[in-house]
Order: sequence, then C-alpha cells, then structure tokens
Amino acid sequence: FSPYGPESHAFEYSNGVMVDLGSLGGTVSYAFAINDSGLIVGRSQIVGDQHQVAVSYTNGSVVPLGSLGGDDSEALAINNNGIIVGDSWTVNDAADHAFEDIGGTLTDLGTLGGLESRAEAINDNGVIVGDSTTSGWNDDRAFIEDDGQMTDLNSLVTNLPADFVLEEATAINDSGQILANGAFELPGGSGQYESFLLTPVPERFPGLMSAIPLGLLLLLHRKTSEIPSDF
Repeated sequence: FSPYGPESHAFEYSNGVMVDLGSLGGTVSYAFAINDSGLIVGRSQIVGDQHQVAVSYTNGSVVPLGSLGGDDSEALAINNNGIIVGDSWTVNDAADHAFEDIGGTLTDLGTLGGLESRAEAINDNGVIVGDSTTSGWNDDRAFIEDDGQMTDLNSLVTNLPADFVLEEATAINDSGQILANGAFELPGGSGQYESFLLTPVPERFPGLMSAIPLGLLLLLHRKTSEIPSDF
C-alpha cells in the first residue's frame, strides 16, 4: 500500500479500452495532460513512494523528466510542439518553482517574488499561465509568461473589479484566451470566489501574444460561488 492509499496508476482510454500507463516503480502515478500526438505527461511515485517525479508516458514507457534540483516534480501540461510545463522543488527543496521543459532541458521560470510558482497550461504559441506567490508562500497571483518574462495577470486586465485578485490561471488557448480564478472580500467580511474568461483586447494587442502590453486582457464572463468568510 502507498501512503496515498491502494495502488493507483495513470491510464489512457482510447476506443473503449483503458490502458495502464504504469509508474516509475512506485504504487501511484498520475496523468494530467495529452497533446494531439498522444504524448501524455503527469507524475509518478518512485520505488519506495518517497518522492514523485514529473514524467511523460509514450510508447509503453514511463520517462522521468527530472527536476530543478529538488526531490519532487510534476508535469501538468504539454502543447502540440512537445513543450512541457509544471512545477518542481529546487535545490535542497528550498522552493517550488514553475518550469518549462524543451527537448529534455528544464528551465526554472522563477516566481513573482515568492517561494512558490506553478505552470498549469501552455498553448501552441508557447505562452504559459499559472500561479505564483509574491511573498514567501503567501499572496497567490495568476501569471502569464511569454519570452522569458513572468507577469502578474492582475496588472494586465483592463476592467478588474475593485479589491479583486486573480489568484490562479488554469488554461490558455491559441487565441490567447485565459481561464482564471480569483477572490475578493464582500461587505460584512464574507468572501466571494469567481472564475473568469480573459480575452485579448484586439486593438491593443494586434500581435496576439507577441508582447505583453498594459491592458492586455478584458474580463468577459464570470461565475460566482461563495467562499468562507476567513478565506
């Protein structure tokens, strides 16, 4: 048995058949994303289940992707150019940083000033989104990363509500539209959590992700749910 429960493996489901993708010798593995070529990425426990490592699953093999020097890593997304993103602990497990893997080389994407970041999605233009802390392990902010520059999405939205913070970006398509989640405090101390669709402003951004100008994004839609008052 694993500390996470009974043995559980990542799988691929195709044409009505579920195929066990295996693991790196541990009892638990996960599959998080797949591209149009069928390359799957995720993470797997190693022998002894002491650590988990970012992996790709291809042609019946589980391939470890390595880390940024720390013990644990995970691959969360892959685009159709084979570029993988995720997060990894750094040397001595001092911090947990977003990474980009191009051709087997992991690049540390850094943070917005804190100790933690996570790359959650990448489009075929190579634009990455995710979340990062701004101070230590606190103050989560959604980010966009393009051409080596990580930018707080909150600084790029033209009509962000007052006292509202975008905390996490979870998806981006090839048109540059982004799904993001965030929260703000309501009168009386209660909280509200919302999901947004962000879309590029064409007249301000004709190159579409070729640069990151101020006023990049416009909030188009939101879905609201209540969160605890101590959020």
